Amino acid sequence: MENHSNNHNSDNGTRISKEEYDERVHRWSKKSAEVYNNPFPVKTVNFIDWDNPEYAVTPDDERWILPKNFDLGASEWYQELPREKQIEIGMYRYAQVAKVGSEFEEALIAGIALRNQTLPSSSEEKRYSTHEAEEEQRHILMFNEMANRIGSKPKGAPNWFRNFSPLVGYIARKMPVGFWAVVLAGEEPIDHTQRTLIDMGRKGLDIHPMLEKVMKVHVAEEARHIGFADRFQKQHIDKLTPIQKKLFAASLPLVLRFAANAILKPSKQAQADMGIPKSVANDVWWKSETGRKNLQDLFVNTGKRADTLGLRNGDPKTGAARSRIGQLAWRLADLNSKE
Repeated sequence: MENHSNNHNSDNGTRISKEEYDERVHRWSKKSAEVYNNPFPVKTVNFIDWDNPEYAVTPDDERWILPKNFDLGASEWYQELPREKQIEIGMYRYAQVAKVGSEFEEALIAGIALRNQTLPSSSEEKRYSTHEAEEEQRHILMFNEMANRIGSKPKGAPNWFRNFSPLVGYIARKMPVGFWAVVLAGEEPIDHTQRTLIDMGRKGLDIHPMLEKVMKVHVAEEARHIGFADRFQKQHIDKLTPIQKKLFAASLPLVLRFAANAILKPSKQAQADMGIPKSVANDVWWKSETGRKNLQDLFVNTGKRADTLGLRNGDPKTGAARSRIGQLAWRLADLNSKE
């Protein structure tokens, strides 16, 4: 008979050194990654070979320099920096976005878990969202691994985001349509940003292969997540009362602005780490004409969805009426794309 008692219950209860403790936890992590039981048949896809020499991170690699038409890389301040400083800031920036992305997904997972407690075990929504939470856990591990290998120890999301995160579970249980709108508010800007970089790579930009692989893995799986959140809102929007729908229409643009600021605008601590002048930060993150257009472009699909749901301009194809309060909210939030 197989003996299962020799692994987890063999300690004598005494404290061990931090080094030994960390090594033991790392060993458990490694085993969890290599061997696990899955209750459903799976198709194995290619994994990230983190120790591939092509993925090595070196401090003089110019592939970490931010593109001239992307994010901070578009600013004259960044372009005039010495190459070594451009590389250093580029590495920090990529790692910082990955870290913030992992923190957002941690909040998302908490919301999924708490809402699932209200659903029957036979619910297809519960089954799918559990799969999504599992995928998001892998994304967190992937983002953290990349950030650790870059080694710049970036600051994460602003403190206000962490203070808000515990409320996500309440929103998920009491206002699930709003919860999945919050999910999309975070997922679509990241997806848009990563797809933009991947497209730049196809057109000749020399992207570090580790960064490129991480983005491609994330984009492929996020397509399902975005599809579900989109369909969930369309499926359940009619369950809202007229007052709830008006509140939803009025608050959605505010949620989008908060999400963009949390995920794509570095916190003040992160800006200080990179040495970004306040005037440059203001121009890049939304106050200049170019910055405002970049912000608006993040939410083009979100705006179309709002029209379909009757939360903004309405949609004659679906019969959704326009929402005056939604139109005003989008205009005040300055999120209407000019295209």
